[in-house]
Amino acid sequence: MTRPSDLVRRAVDIATAVVGGLVVVPIGAVAALALRIAVGPGVIYRQRRLGRGGHPFEMLKVRTMRHPKPGREAPEFDDERLTRTGQWLRSKSIDELPSLWN
Repeated sequence: MTRPSDLVRRAVDIATAVVGGLVVVPIGAVAALALRIAVGPGVIYRQRRLGRGGHPFEMLKVRTMRHPKPGREAPEFDDERLTRTGQWLRSKSIDELPSLWN
């Protein structure tokens, strides 16, 4: 039997998701367009991570860096790969928006 408190909780969850979506989607769309211009196609990528209990899952990430040049794939070259747009998105934590889906 469903309790009234469960129905209220569900209604609050749905309302929060709708309002959050109305805020996040336009910001994400503008960020995706800016990144598409700055780094080219492939704005969002998947990264495999370990989750709860050591179970792997695929996390969505925003690509804020250019692809590495051959022979310059090491982490010490990350600064030269980071775009100005990507740096700004990171400073505002907009690059973390796809993690809400996770």
